[in-house]
Amino acid sequence: MIMTGPEMEAPTRVKRLTDSSIINVDPNRNPHLYLRSGRELIRNAASYQEDGQTEHAYMLYMRFLTIFLDKIRTHPRYNEIPPSERKLMSDYCNKILPQAEYLKKELLKKYEKEHAEYLVHVELLEKRAEELRRKEAKEARERAARETPKSRPHPAVGGFANIPSLRNDEDLFVPNPDALVNLTPGLPMHGAWTDPHDIKCYVDAMELAEKEANAGPSPSAPPQGPSTIPTPSVDRSTKPDRFMTPMSSGLRPIVVPTSLATQFLRLAQANNARNVETCGVLTGKISGARLIITDLIIPKQTGSSDTCAASNEMEIYDFQDKYNLITLGWIHTHPSQTAFLSSVDMHNQYGYQVMMPEAIAIVCAPKHNQTGTFTLTPEGMDEIGNCRASGFHPHAKGLFGEAQHYTLDPSVSVKVHDLRN
Repeated sequence: MIMTGPEMEAPTRVKRLTDSSIINVDPNRNPHLYLRSGRELIRNAASYQEDGQTEHAYMLYMRFLTIFLDKIRTHPRYNEIPPSERKLMSDYCNKILPQAEYLKKELLKKYEKEHAEYLVHVELLEKRAEELRRKEAKEARERAARETPKSRPHPAVGGFANIPSLRNDEDLFVPNPDALVNLTPGLPMHGAWTDPHDIKCYVDAMELAEKEANAGPSPSAPPQGPSTIPTPSVDRSTKPDRFMTPMSSGLRPIVVPTSLATQFLRLAQANNARNVETCGVLTGKISGARLIITDLIIPKQTGSSDTCAASNEMEIYDFQDKYNLITLGWIHTHPSQTAFLSSVDMHNQYGYQVMMPEAIAIVCAPKHNQTGTFTLTPEGMDEIGNCRASGFHPHAKGLFGEAQHYTLDPSVSVKVHDLRN
């Protein structure tokens, strides 16, 4: 999971983005398929760049370079890749490398500006806190002066006793600066705060201090000591990260045809009756800032009660190339179980999501009348990406969840291509 923010220096932020782009190559996957996935990576990166999402574009370009400049060479079947495809990979890398370098420079400039603005805001808060401290000290001195009783003439002496002078400033109570609210400002954008929690804490503290200072002591109340600034309780562990992997931040919305699940279940009806899973590939197009599922491909496949897998992936990619369709996720049934992602499903989803951050996994569970639309969480991407186990195996909870970036649209139709026939 990437955790970066303007409090970090620019080179460190860029390094974290670069490190998050490193992925491992699956030795069990046909190396020819990586080239096909690589072309989609480039298209997705270019789309992000056009939308102004520089971080995502940079990460996908770097992911492409990681695969084809380094990782693919360690594949046990690398020698099976024809020389013509190897040359194509090299040509792609030569074109992508300068683009990635350009984006890196742009990110450094952007992050340097954000870090400078962050420091300005920190200094501003510190100045405001110091002003508040001085105001509290001044009001404390004034209250002490008003409330100190005057001595009356002493009859034995025949004069006035000495009136106690005010104490020195250093003897007065001064609020400890450490008791002030320790605010960490949010990401500055165009000179404004974007973290409402931090600024609210500061405003609340200022407002409460003002009220106490203006109210003064009640007539019947005994003299009170100087008020101190309340320290709001701030639990930073509950705040959302400002920068996450593309799985959780800045995702383009996916439009899912409302009729998609119904049409798919109709095609899977025969398998459902035999308690056999069915799978399909969700494909479509980029339309402005949206991704729209327009075509459902049912590939030749094998299945059982708890698994399903395409048996000719090259045919799927050839079909997509022919009609210029990009991969947006996958769909499959759980004929007798509920809608969730098993360990095998999560590994399958990782392969989609690492290439297309918005990729979704739709699970139809007709027996329980459930349909779930899932993505891996940032923790899921981390854990599954580093897992080398195969088949069904245990994983921690919380690695996947309901996708938040999709919408159902009844006005969008979907074409079904059943390659099993």
